[in-house]
This record gives sequence, C-alpha cells and structure tokens, in this order.
Amino acid sequence: MNATYDDDRPAFSPFKLLFVLLVTVTFVILGMLAVAAPSYHAVLRHGESAYTVKQCLDQRGPLLDWVNASTGRHAQVCEVSPGKYGVDITESNGDSVTSILKDKMSNLNQVLQYLKNTGYLPPE
Repeated sequence: MNATYDDDRPAFSPFKLLFVLLVTVTFVILGMLAVAAPSYHAVLRHGESAYTVKQCLDQRGPLLDWVNASTGRHAQVCEVSPGKYGVDITESNGDSVTSILKDKMSNLNQVLQYLKNTGYLPPE
C-alpha cells in the first residue's frame, strides 16, 4: 500500500511572514512606549505637558538627577525651552510617578529650590 501526499499549498506563505512581521513590530512599538510614556497620573493631572517633559528627557537627557532620601524617588530636570523647565519623578525602580512643567519657574535656581523644599538632594 503506497500512501501519497498531494498538497497544492505553496511551501512559503507570504501571509505567515506578514503576520510575524506585524506581531514583531507591534511588540517593538509597545516596548518603546512603555519606556518613554509618562505615568497615567501625569497625563491625567498634567495633560500634554507630561509628554513634553518625557520627550525632552529622551532627546536631551536630564540637566540633573536628584534623590529624595525618604522616598527613594528620583527627580530629573530638563530644560524644555529657554527658561522653561520640566521635572520627571520616578520610583527608585524607574517606574514613572509624574512629569510636570514648572511654568512659574523661569530659571534653574527656582527649580532647584523647589526640589530642595520637597526633600530632593543631589546624589552623594
């Protein structure tokens, strides 16, 4: 008894390749958003400015990174535009807490005083 296998399907399926590429691209984009996205609180409370601060930090990096000894949180400051500063607060594990623009503070010394008043100090 001879069994024969008759398959008219092509060995290579462009649909399978397209599906794999789509899944891969989706996971890459989701991974990038997870890193660069502000917290839910930041967006809810501070709106679009939360994204502005995160984008500034991603593109320019922080001017400084201070630590709150009692909470372990980090505060990174970025100059969004001349005389306009953003502050990004993260947990010690890197999870985003909030991102805010300090619109009423027009120079870095004012931002530093704000951080000192809220318990943040330069790392030792």
